[in-house]
Order: sequence, then C-alpha cells, then structure tokens
Amino acid sequence: MQVLNDILKKDINRVIDGVIKADDSTHIFQEVEEYVLTKEISKYLEKLIDGYRTSIEKSITGEPYPYNGVWISGYFGSGKSHLLKVLSYLLENSVVDGKRLIDLFIPKVEDQFLRGNLQKIVKVPSKSILFNIDSQADAALSRDVNQILYIFEKVFNHMLGYSTERREIAEFERHLDEEGELELFKEKYLEINKVEWEKDRNKALGLGRQKLIKILKEYRGLSEENAVQLIENYKS
Repeated sequence: MQVLNDILKKDINRVIDGVIKADDSTHIFQEVEEYVLTKEISKYLEKLIDGYRTSIEKSITGEPYPYNGVWISGYFGSGKSHLLKVLSYLLENSVVDGKRLIDLFIPKVEDQFLRGNLQKIVKVPSKSILFNIDSQADAALSRDVNQILYIFEKVFNHMLGYSTERREIAEFERHLDEEGELELFKEKYLEINKVEWEKDRNKALGLGRQKLIKILKEYRGLSEENAVQLIENYKS
C-alpha cells in the first residue's frame, strides 16, 4: 500500500517555517524552489522588473531616471514577506549550494518578456539589504529626526561596515573609503593605538579624540590644530 510519502513529490518531513523571516537565509533554497508564482503576482512582477531594467539601462547611458519605490500590500499571511525575500535574492543573483537561485525561479515564469528581463537584470551586480524595520527603530531618537530615513541610513552603514551608532563617524569612514584608505587607516590605528578602530570608533570624537588626533598627526601628517579642526567639522 502506498503512503503519503510515496505519493508526494516533496519530503513531507522537511522543515517548513510557518512564517517567512526576511532576514533569515537558512532555508532560502527551499523558499525559492517552492515559491508559487500566481498569474496576478506575475502581472505586477512584470511591471516591477521592466521598471528596474529601464532604470539600469538609463543609468548606464547617463540618462536621468526615476528612483523606483515599491510597496507590497496584501492580507496577513498572503505571502508578502516570501515574495520580498525571493526578489531580494534573485536581484543580487545569489548562488546557494553551487546553484543560481534565478535558475530555480525562471521555470516558474510563463511570460517570455518577463523571463528575458529577469535574465538581463541579474547580470548587473547588485546588493540587497533585508531587515526588519521595527527591530532597527531607536526610541531614544528625537521626534525631529526622520526615523525611516535614519533606519535606512543605519542598515546601509552596517552593510558597508561603518559605525551604526554615530552618523558622523560613519561619514568619516565613508570619506576614507572613497579615498581607498579606510583599511589602511584601520591598520595604522591598531599599530599606533594598540586597539582596533571598531572598538574605539564610537567615542573617537569625544573621550577618545586624543587617539584620533594622534593618528591624524602621524598617519595623515596633519598639525594638531588641523586635526582638531577636522574633528570639529565632523561633529558639527
């Protein structure tokens, strides 16, 4: 006599999370492989991917293009998080266990135009940042601060390895990075101050400013007056 496990294609004992967590990559291969692309979602996905492709093409040619913003709406349990998560991994052309996730997804797409656009856009290097906005909120922030913008900047800085606690420190790191000197700066900071930059950075413009002044003098060749002025510029 056949049992369910013999009849069904998928293993009925596999782990199936009741809730898709956007920032959990543990089961992403399974989540993409088992995603069901409905006709309605396919219709809106075609519009999204076409807009994304157009923006890429215009940015390459130097033409002005609108920034794309997308709001995924639906009832609780309708699959919003699942769709968002799948899209984020597809757009950055992720590979899991040696297999491209886009190759798992493409067979689900019936529309040839959408297929073609998906295969085009994954060739363009991109990076997805998945996060839970509630968990990133800071209750201590002033009401005058735009919380949403602050959170976007915070998770972006985290992805780049910059400070997430002090915006001015992150800006300092960003400028060093743009000059291609951030990693060298970290090495010199450790060499001169005997402590890693990441452990000191959030107090570098306050209690730890003497250490920063020291490295700015020795590494960047600044006078103490210019080093102090540089720090004040970032604090203002």
